[in-house]
Amino acid sequence: MSEPIVVIRAADERTLPLCRALLEQQVPPHRIHTVREQPFEAALHACYRLGMESGAEWMITVDADVLPRAGAVQALLDVALSMPPDVVQVEGLVHDRLAGGLRKAGHRAYRTSILSTALPLIPANGTTIRPEFSTLSALAERGHRSHECQVFFGLHDHEQYFRDVYRTSFVHGQKHLVWLADVVPTWRDAMSSDDDLRIALRGFCDGVQSLQSARIE
Repeated sequence: MSEPIVVIRAADERTLPLCRALLEQQVPPHRIHTVREQPFEAALHACYRLGMESGAEWMITVDADVLPRAGAVQALLDVALSMPPDVVQVEGLVHDRLAGGLRKAGHRAYRTSILSTALPLIPANGTTIRPEFSTLSALAERGHRSHECQVFFGLHDHEQYFRDVYRTSFVHGQKHLVWLADVVPTWRDAMSSDDDLRIALRGFCDGVQSLQSARIE
């Protein structure tokens, strides 16, 4: 195994201790770092610098609201190691509590040799609702493409604080209006027996109606 560095991006999520414990079953603890900087643009800066300084070929970033399955790190790394040199990052799939199915979220494997190019492309604080996506889009324009794969990495947004369910859903209300067609109706149907989905529905509706753009903290 080409040993990666793993960086957990944390914002006081309830699942941070479990996320780290699951990762420590797969990666030596001294290879795991936690970044707590806010807003998210600052966290990206910190992550990229850690990767650049690590000496590792690959850095895996994991949001603290992700619970990695057994073998997830090696499975994602295997795909990353098979990629040609122009691929900057690889992303698999998680089971998302709010979306109710598989989607891309909360984890990536980055090629550290390209992070020095990525660092100045991180957008200024508050200028976009998707700073990491914007950074990767700018990299793609410079010939450093991303790769999506079918590796199932773990669970996303399960067992979160209600405040984080609301915050996440508020952002979804501005990022994923397409959810109004299918995801949001399932929340409404299930909310009488599921407090997470009741709060998610409130957060999503507030996000849609808000006159202020959401920021990822």
